[in-house]
Amino acid sequence: MIWFDIVIPKEALFFGPIIKKFDSQGERVLITTRKSEGYEEIVELLDMLNIPYEVVGGFGGGTLNGKLHASIERMYQMTKLLDKYNPDIMVSICSVDANRVAYGLGIPIVNFYDIPLSDYKYDFKKPCLRQGLRFLFLLWP
Repeated sequence: MIWFDIVIPKEALFFGPIIKKFDSQGERVLITTRKSEGYEEIVELLDMLNIPYEVVGGFGGGTLNGKLHASIERMYQMTKLLDKYNPDIMVSICSVDANRVAYGLGIPIVNFYDIPLSDYKYDFKKPCLRQGLRFLFLLWP
């Protein structure tokens, strides 16, 4: 099973076609996301894209303290949810919560970066990137 954690709307647009491709090939996929009052764009977009998901935790509001408490609660909820699914790999655009949980549970991690300052900008021979691309295209016909 491939686990995607989608925490901002553009990730739904980025991963949507990949998720649908895996699903069409019979690959089991788990999508987790977060939802809070006033922060519902992700679930609305996933609904529009007809992508099933599990809501795990919320955003945490405008304070650092609130964000930290929400993150801790979200990671706790994730560990309970993952007991049911036992994913083989976690894929995200650097979801802090999912990375921490996957690392702690020994689940392999594939991260995508969407910042122009990435050190992979010119060196596509780095092992981490090579492994991530290998994973994605291994299942792609």
